[in-house]
Amino acid sequence: MPELSVDDIKKVLPYAEVYKIYKNKFYAKIPKEYWQDSAKKLKEAGFSLLVAVTGIDRQTHMEVNFICRRPEANGLIIVGTQIDRRDPRIPTLVNIWAGAHFHERETFDLLGIYFEGNPDLRRILLPEDWVGHPLRKDYKW
Repeated sequence: MPELSVDDIKKVLPYAEVYKIYKNKFYAKIPKEYWQDSAKKLKEAGFSLLVAVTGIDRQTHMEVNFICRRPEANGLIIVGTQIDRRDPRIPTLVNIWAGAHFHERETFDLLGIYFEGNPDLRRILLPEDWVGHPLRKDYKW
């Protein structure tokens, strides 16, 4: 299978800033309004395997990423966007990849990012009565 290029990814995600990380491995920075659209388009383009949905507290904003693979081309892409730290909300990817459910729950539990439309967004690792989200930079232990 031929190696993927930045241009191949740009054809699928024309609104993204695309960077090649390594052979067939890419990072695409997208505007948040294209979150679900990007996931749909990548899945249709053969990136059928969702690897992770995760987040990062950047102190001034939250970064949300999903990682998916294109198995037949050994391709991988990390798609990231920024959301408001004070009201961290982004649409769910469960309607695109059912396996996103538990990734989103973990990200909600540890960072407090709300995945709107997730059918069962609740804590998964910490007790229900836990206060706060321990992977936030301002969390007090």
